[in-house]
Amino acid sequence: MVKTVEEVYGVGAMRGFDPVKAAKAREQWVPADLSALGDPDKVHPYYLEKAEEVRQRFKFDADADMRWLALWAEHWDELPARQRIAIADSTGTIWGFAVPALEPRAVEVVARETCDRLRLGDYGEYPELGFGLVRIEQRVCRPVVVVRDWLFHGPSNHGKEVHRG
Repeated sequence: MVKTVEEVYGVGAMRGFDPVKAAKAREQWVPADLSALGDPDKVHPYYLEKAEEVRQRFKFDADADMRWLALWAEHWDELPARQRIAIADSTGTIWGFAVPALEPRAVEVVARETCDRLRLGDYGEYPELGFGLVRIEQRVCRPVVVVRDWLFHGPSNHGKEVHRG
C-alpha cells in the first residue's frame, strides 16, 4: 500500500515540512530544558492521557513523545509566568514558551529565554507570539503550535479532575 507524504512525514509535510532540514536543525537548535521539573517517565497517568488528547487534537505524529508536554502540564502551577504557554512541534518537542497577556488588549509574547536560545533576533523586548511562531518554525524547520494549560483540564478515565484558577 502506498502511503501519502503526510502519513510518512507527519502533519508538517502538508505545510512544506522537509524532514532532512528538520534533522539538521535538530542538531543546531536545542529544545526547552524541562529536566528541573522531574522525570517524564513518572508523570501521573491523568496528564499522559490529556497529552494523548493534545496529540490527537493537533494531529501530532503517531510516534510523538508526549511525556514532556505531560510533565509541563503536571507542574504548570509551579512554573513562572514566562513558561505558562508551551510552543511545541508535531513530535511533542517543546521548543520554547510564551508569556500570557496579563492585561486586556495586551499581546502574548515569546519568552526571553526562548528568544535567546533560538536566536530569534532583536525585535524589542519580546516578539509577539504570532510572529515568534513563524521565526521558531524557520529555526526548527517544522510547524509549531501553541499548547495551553486548559487542554489538560477536565475529566479523564483516571477519575481525576483538575481545575485551576
